[in-house]
Order: sequence, then C-alpha cells, then structure tokens
Amino acid sequence: MANLEETRAWASTFFADLRFNGKNGALPYRLHLPGRYERGKTYPLVLLMHGYGSIGSDNWGPLFFCGLFAGNPKVDLDNVFILAPQCPADGTWIEITDDDKWLGVKYTMSREPVAPMKIAMEILDHVVSSYPIDRKRLYVGGNSMGGFATWDILSRHPKTFAAAFPICGGGDPAQAAAIATTPVWAFHGDADTTVLPEASRRMVRALQELKADVKLTEFPGVGHDSWTPALTKPEFAEWLFAHSL
Repeated sequence: MANLEETRAWASTFFADLRFNGKNGALPYRLHLPGRYERGKTYPLVLLMHGYGSIGSDNWGPLFFCGLFAGNPKVDLDNVFILAPQCPADGTWIEITDDDKWLGVKYTMSREPVAPMKIAMEILDHVVSSYPIDRKRLYVGGNSMGGFATWDILSRHPKTFAAAFPICGGGDPAQAAAIATTPVWAFHGDADTTVLPEASRRMVRALQELKADVKLTEFPGVGHDSWTPALTKPEFAEWLFAHSL
C-alpha cells in the first residue's frame, strides 16, 4: 500500500480545501484545478468517491484516494478537474442494509439517494456550472463504499458519465439497464473479505448479458486494498480519458 499520510500531504498541495452548503445540506470537498486555462477550451472532470475509512469533516481523509489517482503517470494534472466530496462521519454514500453488511452480494439500491449522496451530486452540478468543464467528459469512480457509490450514481444518472471505475464495491444488478450506457472498468481483489469479489462479478455479469462495454480486473491474492494496484496502472488512466459521450 502507498504511504497514507505522505500521499495525503502531497495531494493537499494541489487539491483546494472547500466547503459547500446547498439545499440538501453541507459537505466539505476537495477540488483540483487544471494548471492553466486556455481561452475557449473545456476540460474533463473526474468525480472521486472515497471509501468508509475516509469519512469525517476534516476534508483530509479523501486525499489518499485523490493522491493515488493524481499520481498515475497518465493523469495530466494540467488538463483535468478532480472533485472529491467527503461523506460525514454519521453517514454513508448509499443505504446499506443489515443483511448485506457491505459484502455486496445482497445489495439492493434504495428508492431515493441518501442525504450525503444528494449533496455530493449538488457539488458536482455546482462545479460543472462554475468552471470550463466538458460535459461530455465527466468520469466517476470510487473505492469500497465509494465503489458502491459509483454504481449508485451510474444507476441514477444514466448517460451522464463517459466512463466509470468502481473499485471493490457492489451494486444492484436490477439497475443494469441504466448503467449499460456507460463503459465500466471494475476492479476487485480476489481475496477481499470486506466486500466480496462476487459483488463486482454479479454487476459485471448483469451488464455482459446486456452486451454493455464492461470489464472486470481481479487481482490475485489481493484483499480489500485493490485501489492501489488499480489506480496506479497507467493503462487504466489511458482507458478512462479515451472515452467521451
């Protein structure tokens, strides 16, 4: 695993520490701006949804996932916006039931998004409306709870994102038709006992049945931390930014 605090400290130097207060409530968020703007040019944006281990109100926790993504050699920080909201300590990105317990094999999407998710999507709308962002090149991904959040976002906002990368998360196969319009590269460790690999497999199977553009990479012998090998793969970032609506 990459060094947690060193990665966060590095990312903090170029991710602004911001707060948002909207109609559904308030959340802190991190935002990386491109190194420079060119007149008349629009830029892609990546929405990063962190895992349960980064919940809180300090706006520090999400920086590890941000730093791993930003450190990929194929991520051009001069030409991309990166947005990362922080889920509060008393909340989650999705509604999880007792019978699933984050294993991801019985997960069913709630009828309505939970409050932190509503605010996160408000932040996304705010940022996209405030900066020169290419709405055809919006991307979303997350790890663990953020992987669940990624599947949830794709289910509720079809045809919004150009590509997505849920990492060691789970989703609701009943929502596959809505997700099928978005290319997905899912990742999971085959030795994960926190969120079982079957959580990703069942989503991928449902999408494959619909002939969707989807693939799953399982890392042999890797437990829950499949985000480090996933986000550091240069070909992952190349794949992501090659997509556009």
